[in-house]
Amino acid sequence: MPQLFARYRTGTALLADCPGHAGAGGQRAVKAAEAVAQACANVGWTYQRLAPLDDVLAANLKWLAGCRHPRSAGRPHLTGAVLEASRGR
Repeated sequence: MPQLFARYRTGTALLADCPGHAGAGGQRAVKAAEAVAQACANVGWTYQRLAPLDDVLAANLKWLAGCRHPRSAGRPHLTGAVLEASRGR
């Protein structure tokens, strides 16, 4: 199942798979990707199977995604400091 959907202003769309590693899903994933690509082409959309992220980028993304977890909201006094630092003051 595609993990990213983007609709363009033109009304067309992009569906993209973002596998965790190069061989994710094996041959079954390859067959599924072919079927999804054909279905997208039939309606004028684009389908892409993206290259996996490198390890450092994947680790950073995982860490950033964790910042949205409620356990990270317990320090409201830091929000102002972070915003102030990001303004370059």
